[in-house]
Amino acid sequence: MNEVKRKRKIAAAAAAVVLAAAAMAAVGWYIFTEPKADTPILTTQPIELVLHEGEWLTVSWGAPLNADASRLYYYDDAQGDYVLIGELTETQTGIAVTDMTMTELKLRLDAVKYYTGREGETLEKLSDAPLDVTISLQSMQVEQLTGEADAETETLMLSWSGPENVSFEVLDAESGEVLTEVPAAGAILSVGEDMRAPEHGEEIPVCVRAVSRGEGYVLYGDNSNSYILDRQQILGTALTLTAQRTGEAEYKISWNETKGETYALQEWSEARGAWTVVTTVDKAGERSYSTGRLLSCSEHTYRVVAYDADGVTYSANPAEMTLTAELSPIYCTIWPIRQLGLYSDSALTESIATVPAATALCVLDEEGDAFYVRYGEQYGYVDARFCMINLCEYLSDKLSYNITNSYSSIFSFHGYDVEGLTGGVVEGYENISLADGGFVVPLLYPTAQKLLEAADAALADGYRLKIYDAYRPNEATRFMYTTAALVVNDEVADDEDVEDNELYAGKMTYLELIVGSTGYNLGNFLAISGSRHNQGVAVDLTLEYVETGEELHMQTAMHDLSWYSARSQNIETANLLSDYLTGAGFATLSSEWWHYQDDATRVAINQTSYMNQGVSIEGWKCDDDGWRYQKSDGSYYKSTTVTISGVSRTFDAAGYLTE
Repeated sequence: MNEVKRKRKIAAAAAAVVLAAAAMAAVGWYIFTEPKADTPILTTQPIELVLHEGEWLTVSWGAPLNADASRLYYYDDAQGDYVLIGELTETQTGIAVTDMTMTELKLRLDAVKYYTGREGETLEKLSDAPLDVTISLQSMQVEQLTGEADAETETLMLSWSGPENVSFEVLDAESGEVLTEVPAAGAILSVGEDMRAPEHGEEIPVCVRAVSRGEGYVLYGDNSNSYILDRQQILGTALTLTAQRTGEAEYKISWNETKGETYALQEWSEARGAWTVVTTVDKAGERSYSTGRLLSCSEHTYRVVAYDADGVTYSANPAEMTLTAELSPIYCTIWPIRQLGLYSDSALTESIATVPAATALCVLDEEGDAFYVRYGEQYGYVDARFCMINLCEYLSDKLSYNITNSYSSIFSFHGYDVEGLTGGVVEGYENISLADGGFVVPLLYPTAQKLLEAADAALADGYRLKIYDAYRPNEATRFMYTTAALVVNDEVADDEDVEDNELYAGKMTYLELIVGSTGYNLGNFLAISGSRHNQGVAVDLTLEYVETGEELHMQTAMHDLSWYSARSQNIETANLLSDYLTGAGFATLSSEWWHYQDDATRVAINQTSYMNQGVSIEGWKCDDDGWRYQKSDGSYYKSTTVTISGVSRTFDAAGYLTE
């Protein structure tokens, strides 16, 4: 047992020795070990200095890492050592340089980190090595900054006087943004690239400063005087117009920015012979205009003008453009040439009503061979192939129109009036001439599509097709023949107004005059009972010059009922007309140079019937703004309440239904 106790005592003593040794080690560590601190790290960025008015400097540098402060020194030649300027927690200070004969300035930058010693004292840790820079001093003054903006090239040309052997920075004087740096006095800035363009009512001050770069530093001079750039200085006087399609027959017209206080977009009005203002836009406004849906194939000439504050003087030369709306039957007037079913579907399988022939309808949509229309209070589809469409709305300005039968017929026997027919309104044409001077010109829809090909071919050569007749009701055909037949056997009257009158007057009948030795008869020039015109597939037309509107000379006048009009007598211009029409698939009539008919379409759709009565444009008319009711003369009910088909309807000042 004693041996056991002895071993236990030895173990306890050993443990005490270990604990004591450990305690002594801890005390010794505390006594002999100094606290440590992270070494501050100086920035690698160059020191930046600004020489103010050649008398004093502003010095700035990047903040060091792991540092509590920066120390800036300058070298004092008298003391032969660096002298502390100050210990700074900020990154900027100023030092006076009073002796401007000095050509060099030596600066030293260091960083310090503070920490607490073992006795509670404050200790410091410096960077591994200070940054020493030697600055070559010289004049850095920039003066007499002037500028000139060139609107045509959208550039700003600057010039100034300044020191040599330095570069120059051009700055936005407000933001301090460096716009460009150049190696010598003078700079050209591209507005929009090198610098932004001023906003409306904004001025951008631009200045210049000299820059000298050395090892570890950049020396700047003071900013020069400012040149003020405003928006009007960089705007030119050349306007341009562009049109972008935004929908079917819809366009957005835009123009560039120029000098001026306001822009006026104008459209040429043929009726008034003058420009009409479409919209006015302030100089800071959006320079664009949306046309809305335009009439199919209609031609529109626009111009934009920039005005000074007086609203009279041009600030920029006007720019013009002409656009032709794309082909579209939407909102055009159509008439079924025979009784048609109204269907709930575009496949025309489910009939919901019957539409009488000659009913004026407005096309709301087109799907395949079907038009979507309103008939009374019902909506549905009709077969487009058996509908006539108003050429004045569908092909509009691709053609010109003079439907003389609607106001003063020009049918003649080789210059001699046809009593009862010449100079009068032909039966069935009572609603064709409109109040605004326009016409209603119906033609079967597939034939109208074919006519477009001929119209475009003529326009490409500088000519326009001029329509004298299209759909002709059968009542008109019978009236024309019957009236002419009453006098065709009369002796030719003495009429001094007719060229070569002495050759015919009192020497022959009108029939002998018109047929000559050809074997023709009156029926060759006027159908006795029915014609292709009655089926909506024929046109009487000629050519005119696009530029002047003057008709090309043909061998006879239009609707000259004589053998002189026969195709066998065609002159060059008549053959040119023939080339356009036959090239588009139209057939000819041997006795009339002006007559062309679409036999291919007639056969394809088996169009054998015709209407007896004339048509009227009267009916419901739709556009992007709503529904109106068009009267037979083409005008609309406005600011009134009327009863239509037994229903009271109220229309606003623009003619739109107020429901």
